[in-house]
Amino acid sequence: METLVVAIRKAAPAAIHDFNVNKLPHLEAFFGRSIVEEFPDPKQRTSETTKVVVRGLDNAFFRSIHALEPSFVEDEGAGRDNLYGDIPIEQKTTFGKGNTWTGNGYDKTGWHLLKKFSVDEAGRINGCFLALVNLNECVSKWSDRTLKSNFSSLPLKTADKDKIHVIIGDLKASKVNLTPVLVPVASLHN
Repeated sequence: METLVVAIRKAAPAAIHDFNVNKLPHLEAFFGRSIVEEFPDPKQRTSETTKVVVRGLDNAFFRSIHALEPSFVEDEGAGRDNLYGDIPIEQKTTFGKGNTWTGNGYDKTGWHLLKKFSVDEAGRINGCFLALVNLNECVSKWSDRTLKSNFSSLPLKTADKDKIHVIIGDLKASKVNLTPVLVPVASLHN
């Protein structure tokens, strides 16, 4: 996994730049207004923006990683988005302020590429946290689905800190949970 970690770390600045400079302006042209105007309520903006932009952002990350590590391929299926050799990997992205990721409640593969971003007033990514984790080796688990919702959430547990391969950013430990610490995108280009 260390080779993939290095490739993701190297690919991240190009993927974020591609999203901010190329993908998001096209999306805004499609909407006919800025992402902030399209989603004016800051409380809804996080979840709604994630749904709208995640596919383009994941594709930018995939292409940038694949260019450096050709054995990282697209292979969307039940509970996975990619394969690294024969290892299935699920990508999860959040723009939320909390310390969890949201999923659709269906079973997923153990390995996850977790991405957390912050955005500026114009909707451009300005902060980043990336990590690889094999949940099969962790206490951290997806929450159970309920009768009222098919969504589940994934908090990272402090007990798993040594099992999480932080690629960009850091993890702040509390007694129970870990909180991702984002780094400024501008620092990634140095």
